[in-house]
Amino acid sequence: MIEINIGSDAVIQALQEAQAGSDNLEPAYKSIGEMLVASTHQRFRDRVDPEGNA
Repeated sequence: MIEINIGSDAVIQALQEAQAGSDNLEPAYKSIGEMLVASTHQRFRDRVDPEGNA
């Protein structure tokens, strides 16, 4: 097990803000999904596989 002791209020605040922002991941998942759909459509138009081979 790894134990980390942090004594800086700024670091603790930044970590708390990052944790609070991770409560709702739906926007991130939506963005990732849209990007994957767009790249798949582009590959079909370009007639290449996911690795870029024709």
